[in-house]
Amino acid sequence: GSNTINMSLPAESVKLWWPRGHGAQHMYSVACTYIPAGHPELSVSSSRRVGFRLAALVTVNDSDPAVVREANTQEGNSDETLMFRINGVPVAVRGANAIPMEALEGRYVKGMHRTLVKSAADSNMNMLRVWGGGIYPFDEFLDACDEFGVMVFQDMMYMTVSIMPGASRTPSQEAELRHQVRRM
Repeated sequence: GSNTINMSLPAESVKLWWPRGHGAQHMYSVACTYIPAGHPELSVSSSRRVGFRLAALVTVNDSDPAVVREANTQEGNSDETLMFRINGVPVAVRGANAIPMEALEGRYVKGMHRTLVKSAADSNMNMLRVWGGGIYPFDEFLDACDEFGVMVFQDMMYMTVSIMPGASRTPSQEAELRHQVRRM
């Protein structure tokens, strides 16, 4: 079976993470250990670095309160705009597509994703779009993006379902996507 534990922690004086060119990339270390009562040998620990930010993909004229109220009740977009707002600030995106660097995952070498992201940041990019027809990005890639202030626009796998006759969603696909979204 599966169990879910939710908890809230006070986060006073948290400094926000900003994309390259807009501020510092503040990151925080978070660690958690679960020890089942009476079974300390089954304990599980996890740790990761996290950055706090508020991100919005804006597709309407969000300077008009009436438009915002109406958009909150609908799906889709308008012909007004397509922009990112990070921590309430409009961000001009400068970036590139990221496709798999190798066809065979076994040929990846530690450090190559970090080098790619650092190169993008050194070129003054603040976003990389990860193509959904390849592979999910490695943690090294995502960690480097956090460190160097590079946002990730992640295409989701299975985006070709609508052009493949007879293709349909499956429970395993949904589970995979949920896992990847949480991981990223």
